[in-house]
Amino acid sequence: MGNCMPAPDDTPTSCRDERVVRRVLAYAPPLRSSDFDGVRYEGTRRPARTTTSRSDGTYKLVLTAGLYTILVEEEGTPTLGAQCEKGTFCVHARVRAGATTRVDLGVDEAAY
Repeated sequence: MGNCMPAPDDTPTSCRDERVVRRVLAYAPPLRSSDFDGVRYEGTRRPARTTTSRSDGTYKLVLTAGLYTILVEEEGTPTLGAQCEKGTFCVHARVRAGATTRVDLGVDEAAY
């Protein structure tokens, strides 16, 4: 968190690593790329299920079998870890009945 842009003269910045807790949202059926402005969700659908990550970033969602878009809430807005290919569905998880599915998410925002 803080200013993490490197200074041209190696001056220290206010950048620091910090554990964060975030709301994690699962949408089914998957969202379309047209539902997003870049990585920010702009649609009105409600998630099928939500949870909150632990301070180490791990989370667990119990979902029925199906395809899901998984988003992380940043500053009150559901956000993708990376943009979806234009004209596609944003599928992050294919959940099978009776099986555990692992989905690793990353949200890295930079302001210039």
